[in-house]
Amino acid sequence: MIRAVLRTMAYMRDPKNHNELVDYILKIHKIDSTVAAEALATVMAVYSKDGTKPRDAVQKEIDIYREALKITKPFTPEELEDMSYLKDLNR
Repeated sequence: MIRAVLRTMAYMRDPKNHNELVDYILKIHKIDSTVAAEALATVMAVYSKDGTKPRDAVQKEIDIYREALKITKPFTPEELEDMSYLKDLNR
């Protein structure tokens, strides 16, 4: 499964696949092409080549979720996403 995620990340990072990915986002979410392209760029800016996300990016997600869902209990990026298997593979 992790290998599939890493292959998917490599595919998504390849600029020649950009139009196909934007078309996929358009089809799934039925949004404007400009918004779809911006969404793709936003997602790709967050993930690293090995599929992990910087801690500060995950913290921003947590802050958005906590505010939107009115969650009062604090939690850490490690509690939101378990990347231990991926980290073990990269050792």
